[in-house]
Amino acid sequence: MIDRKAVVWRAAALFFLLFLAWGCSDDQERPATDVSQDDLVDDLEPDIADQDLTEEQDLLPEFDSEQSDPIDDLGTDAPDALEDLVEEIPVPPDFPLDPILEPVAFRVGVAFGPLPAPLGIGTSGYGPSPGPISPFADRFPATNRIVMHPEAKVLALEGGMNRLLLFNVDLVGISAEARHSLIQRLEERTGLNLADSIFIGATHTHGGPGRLTTHPAYALAQDRFWPQYYDRFIEFLADLAITALSNLEAGRFGYTFLESNALGNDRRCQTPQMMTGTLALLRFDDADGVPIAAALSYPVHSTVVDMTDFTLTADVAGAIKHKIQERFDHLVPVLFFDSWGGDVSPAGIGEVEPTEGTTRKQVRYETLGNLAADLVMPAFELIETSNEIEVSSLTADIELSMEAIGYTYEEWPHIYGAVYCGMNLDAACWGEGDPPSPSDLIYTCFPLFEEWTVNLTSIGVGRIGDLALAAFPGEPCTQIGLQIVEEIRQISELEDVMFIGYAQDYCGYSETYDYWWLGGYEASGAIWGPRQGEYISAELLALAEHFFHPTTPLSLHQAEFTRPILPSDSRLDYQPEPSLSLETVVQEVEQTLQWGQAVTFTFLGGDPWLGVPRVELETYSSEEWLPVLRHNGTILASDAYEIEMRLDTANPSYNQSLDHTAREFRWTAILPTSRNVPSTTPPLVGLFRLKVTGQAVVGDEVTDYEVYSDEFEVTSEE
Repeated sequence: MIDRKAVVWRAAALFFLLFLAWGCSDDQERPATDVSQDDLVDDLEPDIADQDLTEEQDLLPEFDSEQSDPIDDLGTDAPDALEDLVEEIPVPPDFPLDPILEPVAFRVGVAFGPLPAPLGIGTSGYGPSPGPISPFADRFPATNRIVMHPEAKVLALEGGMNRLLLFNVDLVGISAEARHSLIQRLEERTGLNLADSIFIGATHTHGGPGRLTTHPAYALAQDRFWPQYYDRFIEFLADLAITALSNLEAGRFGYTFLESNALGNDRRCQTPQMMTGTLALLRFDDADGVPIAAALSYPVHSTVVDMTDFTLTADVAGAIKHKIQERFDHLVPVLFFDSWGGDVSPAGIGEVEPTEGTTRKQVRYETLGNLAADLVMPAFELIETSNEIEVSSLTADIELSMEAIGYTYEEWPHIYGAVYCGMNLDAACWGEGDPPSPSDLIYTCFPLFEEWTVNLTSIGVGRIGDLALAAFPGEPCTQIGLQIVEEIRQISELEDVMFIGYAQDYCGYSETYDYWWLGGYEASGAIWGPRQGEYISAELLALAEHFFHPTTPLSLHQAEFTRPILPSDSRLDYQPEPSLSLETVVQEVEQTLQWGQAVTFTFLGGDPWLGVPRVELETYSSEEWLPVLRHNGTILASDAYEIEMRLDTANPSYNQSLDHTAREFRWTAILPTSRNVPSTTPPLVGLFRLKVTGQAVVGDEVTDYEVYSDEFEVTSEE
């Protein structure tokens, strides 16, 4: 008997791949008025990669990769068993957090770290395709290189009668499921329910890891759900939150707004030109006025690196964060929130040739990062801060259904939602022809099954001093964001509103009702059709009305979130594999290089589940080896854009066998000695070596290892 759903699933997966590859391609963007299409960078060659932490260890959560997870230990019925266990045997908090019973002074805490994603996991946002394999990828191609390791940062704020936790994660999107799992985990570990205090915004990089959602429709863009990795991810975010709360100190806060279209292009040609590059810039200082963190929101798709690069990366968002961070004279973590980026692609930069060891894609996102830093730094210095700051916030889960949205069956005949409406139709650009007919749009959709339906989403509003916050799920287009900002100004009687898109949950694209009927890719990505964007907007504004005017009744289509059962057939209890050899150099560096050449160093290390090895650059000075420092005092290492890390396996390779066995893990570090994009990094001329630290399984134990390259000299350009 033919399995109809299996056939439909395979067809949907193939169509989803083509759909996302087309829709997220930079070839579809509308060029900015001062940049011609011919000037856009050619993105057809592979990109490169890198990873790791900074040396500021007190800002990083401790994470024990060998610690067993209680869910894994409970077997295939883990979710039900775990819920029963929690109900019967309450677990005392490991970090008791007292409720705020009287107004408190403003305090700020910050923490950050690389997402615990093993190199080899597939990226999220495109779809299944041929490519490398690894034990960490299922239907998707594996990654085999990393640059600007996807990370998470969290700002913990206290002021007045409330706390606020602002999470920023390098993912294509965050799910309501993950947010609620984090709320539950933090309640177990702190004793408090922080549901209204948690705002999570994704940067929308398509180079972030997938496998973090149980939803079958989203698995088409995320790969099959992996419970072991999901639990590891949630525990990591909880560690970050507790670290940030532990780091709370007296602080000051200020902000400003900038306008610039330099970083993005209006890519949706079906609507009028409406690129609106509003940049919200937040400054957080210690009690003495010294910056300790910065945050910004801006609309842009973080999609320079594509699905053929097999690269884990924070992409444009990562470059913006790193390029701003390196301008400071000390470590100042920067958070980047995408705003109304649904119809905005990253700007082109013209024809700039890469140097040896770099690519045009790197040139592009590093250039955009510099443009952001050029905008931000002068304005940041002028921001006045205050310690008289109160924080507050409110979140809600809202229903998504035909009844809640207000559809008749004639207007929207898809009772469980639908996607790809009008994707096979010619949607003319604005002013160049007629849009598709309404009936053609409505009846050319791919309807979702009942088990695929998206029946709720999450929203949030908040306030930091005189700054209002609005958190919108999924991918809002420009007009949606602008309308919400204007309405919240009226409701709150505050002039300034920071809009955060891709936040709290993911529910596809959201466009205004009128613009949805113009067709095209963004409109087709609205899971609940033409009224989705304005329905979510209305619910968000109703939440804002109650938040800013508490005597106003809360009028929402509220939904009760229930934790989904983890699918037992996709469980994978991975254990790191032993290394056949360790601390062995496979390819030594060249002893003499001209400035402009790339340094290449290959060594045997450990299983990527234990993390990507950290590679630091050292220089010989005053008869000793010292780390090379960036302008902000951090070590030039594989935590940013300077060093690419690649992984090949051997004896046997992953291509030969995915069975658990001892094998060689061949790690390669690639360091260009020059870049054609300005940087605060000192010129790499002189005597250097590479220092490698990491972990590997030797025998039955995880052990630390350390490897040094030979010394090498980089001669001057002349």
